[in-house]
Amino acid sequence: FMSMIGNLRRPTEGRLLIAGLSPDSAEARLNLGLTPQDSSFPKTMRVHEVLSFVLAQYGRELDLSLKEALGLEEIWHNLK
Repeated sequence: FMSMIGNLRRPTEGRLLIAGLSPDSAEARLNLGLTPQDSSFPKTMRVHEVLSFVLAQYGRELDLSLKEALGLEEIWHNLK
């Protein structure tokens, strides 16, 4: 069931809606908070790469306001 909500599988019959929206719509995904069971990233990925990857799942980009919200603006240059 969770794989259908996360748009990884299609229902074999019937229809699945999230707040009235198809699970493959970006708007529906913005209302979800799914985390994979194995959420590890390759050890070679840098912090900004992980953040950019996760944000891309929600159609967002890493910008200064997010760096500030996370308290990363002063050390950002060291994370790249």
